[in-house]
Amino acid sequence: MRILWGLIMLVPASVGLWQLVQQPLSWKWGAVLMAFCALIVLGIKSSYVRERCLGSSADFLWSSLSAAGGALATYALAQYTPLGSVAASGVVGICAGQFLAKGKLDFPAYAGAFVGMSSPLVLASLPEVALAGLLTGIIYEAVHGVFDGVGGRLGTMAAAAVLLTVLLFGGGCL
Repeated sequence: MRILWGLIMLVPASVGLWQLVQQPLSWKWGAVLMAFCALIVLGIKSSYVRERCLGSSADFLWSSLSAAGGALATYALAQYTPLGSVAASGVVGICAGQFLAKGKLDFPAYAGAFVGMSSPLVLASLPEVALAGLLTGIIYEAVHGVFDGVGGRLGTMAAAAVLLTVLLFGGGCL
């Protein structure tokens, strides 16, 4: 079961590889593709922790709600104010760090902020953003402790959740 949750992190990499494979490859791009695959395998192998216990149901619930809130807040600020997605993500991240750190919900909320940076062409409605945020919180708790120390893991979790949401809703311009 733990391996299954670790493999969820491969969703964004798989989509990127699929897009690369759809194009005719020169030897240079083939070498880049092979190096990319090797880095993914080495990164997963070196970051996997054997002994790890999953959090409680309450942890999954609170992390999901925190990530969904971060996603919705960022999306609303990015789409309905002149801030833009990067500044909106920064505002949500600072607020999460200030107000949610005691409950250890700041990281899921910030991961949700990455979901909220999605274009309306990818996540067209607030329910889609909320679902992607909830999935981000679930993924965060499921792989908690697996990718510690690996840079970009919150964004990767958010990307996996957005891709899963787009697959579920059958839309989006990827």
